[in-house]
Amino acid sequence: MTADTANPRSKRSTKQIDFNGVLVSALKIPGVRIDRESFLRNEFQTRPSEFVNDVLSRGPVEAGISRDELRALAKRIVDTTTLQSSGMSFLTGLPGGLTMAATIPADIAQFSPWICAWRNK
Repeated sequence: MTADTANPRSKRSTKQIDFNGVLVSALKIPGVRIDRESFLRNEFQTRPSEFVNDVLSRGPVEAGISRDELRALAKRIVDTTTLQSSGMSFLTGLPGGLTMAATIPADIAQFSPWICAWRNK
């Protein structure tokens, strides 16, 4: 997921991260790719099944969910995902000190799947 690139004016080479490769790898992690039907059924589980089926077939707006309700739902999802991601970042950074440099790749590795899952939701 990294590529060596050489600067023609310098003898040093630098490592560049292939973000596309990181995202593709992140999508392979279980729980990152969101199943739309399961997600919507879970989010609207308190509604009648006919309504949920309508949401699945036509989409939330066409099924009659107001923009305010969708905005509130999106805010709750973003807040929950942000809290989960921040918690994981905090936990991966706990060792600190000399081991902090080793925790940076782990922090990036856990952050990418959260972002992918959030975007899918």
